[in-house]
Amino acid sequence: MWVDAEGLEGTLRFDVTSADLALRRLSGDLTLEGASGDIQAREIRGSWSSDFSSGDIQLEDFDGDRLSFKTSSGDVRATGVQA
Repeated sequence: MWVDAEGLEGTLRFDVTSADLALRRLSGDLTLEGASGDIQAREIRGSWSSDFSSGDIQLEDFDGDRLSFKTSSGDVRATGVQA
């Protein structure tokens, strides 16, 4: 499954069993949870919390007050982060 979200604001929660996420220009309180999947995100404002059992995370251009990653397996790469 593929989840694509762009230009949303507010309290956003993505809770998936197995999916790849493409997230662009989101702002607010962002929570991501799942068993497996890759996350590609850019231009994120606010707070970020992700908890995935496996999968890669690529985050570019984050500006916020809280940033939290939790993963059992996978790579996390964050660039352009201000938190």
